[in-house]
Amino acid sequence: AYPIDFLPDSDRRILVSVTPMGGSSDPFTRVERMDVFTGARKGVASVPVQRATFVTDPAGEVRFAIGAGADNETELYYRADADSEWVLINDEGETDQVVAPLGFSADGSVAYLQAEREQGPDAIEAFDPHTRERREIFRHARVDPLEIVESFDGRAVLGVGLRTPRRELHFFVDGSPEEKLWRSLSAAFEGQDVSIASISADGRWAL
Repeated sequence: AYPIDFLPDSDRRILVSVTPMGGSSDPFTRVERMDVFTGARKGVASVPVQRATFVTDPAGEVRFAIGAGADNETELYYRADADSEWVLINDEGETDQVVAPLGFSADGSVAYLQAEREQGPDAIEAFDPHTRERREIFRHARVDPLEIVESFDGRAVLGVGLRTPRRELHFFVDGSPEEKLWRSLSAAFEGQDVSIASISADGRWAL
């Protein structure tokens, strides 16, 4: 079992991903809400693919799942909310491409996916949760995205990081406080790589 969302609005509950080990009659990974004081767990989601990992939206709802069966070909699933059925978004066995969820914008109106292409680097796509339409919004000429750039509170995806070979950040929306901080740090540590290991939710203090 692994934590997947610490639910900052809750003082005692987190979301954990639980994967049965060999011999289980139910081999599918599931998500449970766990009380960190008592250990009590309640089922939240289960997806019809093995070895799944999950992505939540800014409200802490489980919205994406990606996993693979014995053939090691990934399947990406999406659901509109906790009461909706899972919808298959990408089957690597059919498209011959891996598509992985990165997370959501701060208001939850856009999700971001990293999608393989037939040739060249991966692309970043914006996914409309209502229409399930996908459109390419970023693709570097030479390298794949290597990391996610998150908001101060860790609830939203703001961009991606690359190495070209120096570290570069690409933000999906200009002018955020996080982007301003990164630009300031890059200027202050000119010629060096700087990373934020941890940051307070209000963005005032960082390691």
